[in-house]
Order: sequence, then structure tokens, then C-alpha cells
Amino acid sequence: MHKWLWAIAVLMTVMSFYFLDQDGAIRGALLEKSRNIDTLDLVLISLVYSLLLAIPFVAGVEIGICLMCLFGFKGILAAYLATVLGLSLAYFSGKKLGRFYTLKQKDLSIVKRIRAFSFYVPRWLSLALLINTPGNAVFGGGGGIAMAFGIERNVTNGGFFSVILLATLPVPLLVYFGFIQFLN
Repeated sequence: MHKWLWAIAVLMTVMSFYFLDQDGAIRGALLEKSRNIDTLDLVLISLVYSLLLAIPFVAGVEIGICLMCLFGFKGILAAYLATVLGLSLAYFSGKKLGRFYTLKQKDLSIVKRIRAFSFYVPRWLSLALLINTPGNAVFGGGGGIAMAFGIERNVTNGGFFSVILLATLPVPLLVYFGFIQFLN
């Protein structure tokens, strides 16, 4: 019964935004605010985004795409750097956590799923594929994947950073060249 109530509430919210914004007032206000954003505000928004991305099971890609599309080139650059920072925070948190969790490491469901996924491919390739796989929330999202790789310690720090720099680059490039658009 509660699931139906939540579904109805979400549907009503979406419908209200659709019907309330028939003349484009909300869309226009968002676009106007995004054009005149201060650099300090964008840095603060990006830091909050990177902290959210570092948390396992948080849908960070959607937030990052919204930042990129709303704030143009500055947003693309800020979201890309914040994505790298957030995933690195999750990775190093996983390394710290792995020091204290070594005995029960094999019991973590995220680690089991990642081991099953990367059984036949090198670890760096499985990291790149998992970060870019649609529906990677099954593995914990970007933050959960990065944290699990940190816990396992099978990828060096430099290797992780290089893979993340390259693996997270396609989405900002797609937004920059106009293949992904929002509010335009």
C-alpha cells in the first residue's frame, strides 16, 4: 500500500511541474540563474556533488549531467573535476576501511559482485567498464565501485587515478559537443 502512495506522490509531483511550467517560467528562471553563477558558488556546488558521489548507491551521474548542462563549459569542467575528486575520495576511503575490514572482506556483497564481473578481464578494465555501465547502482554506483576497489587493493593509486581520469571523460565530452542536452 505504501509503495502505491509513493508512486502516486511522485507522479503528482512530476505532473505538477509539467502543468505549472507550461509557459516555461521555471525553465527560464533556471537558465537565467545558471548564466549568472559566481565561480565560488559553482566550486561549492561541485564540492557538495563530489561528496555525494563518494557515497555508495548515490546516483551521481544524473547530478553531474545536470551541472554540466546547466552551467555550460564552466559546469562541465567543474563536474568532471568533482567526479574525479569524489571517486578518488571513495577509493581512498575504501583503502582506509580495508585496513580494518580485512577479515570479513569476502563477505561484502559489493566486493563479491565486482569479483564476479571482473573474473575474466584485467582489474583496470573492469573498473572502467563498471564506472560506465548503465545501471551500475547494482554494484553500488560510482562511489560504491570506487570504495570496493579501494577495499580490495588490487589496483595501484596511480592506476586507479589514470583509469578514472579516462573513464569519466566521455560524458563531459558528450555534453560539451551537444549530444546530451538539458533545458535547451
